[in-house]
Amino acid sequence: MSRPDPHLTTTENLISKAEAADRLGVSIRTLEGLMKDRALSFVRVAKRRIGFRPADVERFIEVRTVNARN
Repeated sequence: MSRPDPHLTTTENLISKAEAADRLGVSIRTLEGLMKDRALSFVRVAKRRIGFRPADVERFIEVRTVNARN
C-alpha cells in the first residue's frame, strides 16, 4: 500500500487563520502581516477562504528558530 504524498493537500488538511495564529503564538493581525509579506505560505481556496498547510507552519517555525550558542 502506498503512502499519500505529503505535498498533496486537500481542503480537509488545511488549518484556518485562527489555528495557524495559535500554533505560531501570534495574533491574526500579525499572521496577516506575515501573509502580506509572503513570509508564510498559504492557500487561497476561494476569494475569501484562506488555509494553511500544517507542514508550512512547522517549516516557518523551523526556519525562524535561532539556536543557542554553545
